[in-house]
Amino acid sequence: MISPEGVNNTMEWEHLFQCCMLERGLDYYLDDRVSDLHISDKKIEAVVEGSEDYRVKILIDDDEITDMSCSCPYASDGAPCKHMAAVLYEYLEKYTKESEQSASYVSNRQHYRELADILLEIRQLPGGQQRSSEIEQHWREIYRNRRAMMDELNQMHRRKLKL
Repeated sequence: MISPEGVNNTMEWEHLFQCCMLERGLDYYLDDRVSDLHISDKKIEAVVEGSEDYRVKILIDDDEITDMSCSCPYASDGAPCKHMAAVLYEYLEKYTKESEQSASYVSNRQHYRELADILLEIRQLPGGQQRSSEIEQHWREIYRNRRAMMDELNQMHRRKLKL
């Protein structure tokens, strides 16, 4: 498995789904129904437990989802389903966890800036606003004595206002 930086971490995908599919996908994700998540530079694959196990594959190219498929009956005509949404929520969670873990290993300002930029990217994803705020608060607590990290988090808010 590669690190999340190898996969598009700013992709916007919620507009691909009907609201009810997003909500149901979020429920599946929160119920821990996504397993066997595999991420590569061009693909996200997983199994989602529904009335049976469904295989989901999401293809990514140049910052965009180019194709999604699921073995469930609803997606047989190509419609985005709740299983696909659940996998994308799981991807978001995995991405944020790995980003958070990498913060504990970095020690120079460029890395801190990159981490702050990742938080801005997470903020753009569905559910990312709250999650990025939680991560930021956690980082502010554990890195409160690292001035460079605090500076980058403060500058992140100025960059966010310019967006």
